[in-house]
Amino acid sequence: MKITIALSILILASSSCRLLKSNVFQSCDQQLSDDLKKNWLRIKDYSYWNPDVSFERNDDFIERVKTKYKKCLLNKSKPEIESLFGKTLYVSKYEVGYDCVPPRSKNIKEKICLRFVFNDEGSLLEIISPECWTPID
Repeated sequence: MKITIALSILILASSSCRLLKSNVFQSCDQQLSDDLKKNWLRIKDYSYWNPDVSFERNDDFIERVKTKYKKCLLNKSKPEIESLFGKTLYVSKYEVGYDCVPPRSKNIKEKICLRFVFNDEGSLLEIISPECWTPID
């Protein structure tokens, strides 16, 4: 009888943890989606930057992507990242990158890149934001 009760409690606790974990990821995905809509904006300066693949630099948002949203982004594939963050010309076997430039700036030194780094299996491994196209060590 004691074993049956202990097993029942263990099964109930396990299913509750899985449900809680699922809700946390759904919540994270929804928060990221909302944040992307508000803060991941294409550059509108058609005279200098390529608005098809350049985004307004928003350091606070980029920091949230690297910290707050990292757990829900890890292990996503390149197509999933591109679906979330949009079209970019910077896609390689191990990276997807986005140009982030200050509005009304033509100074390339003010540009940073939001880079998503993937492992050999194609799953997201790391998120970095160096000066654009600094080689990864």
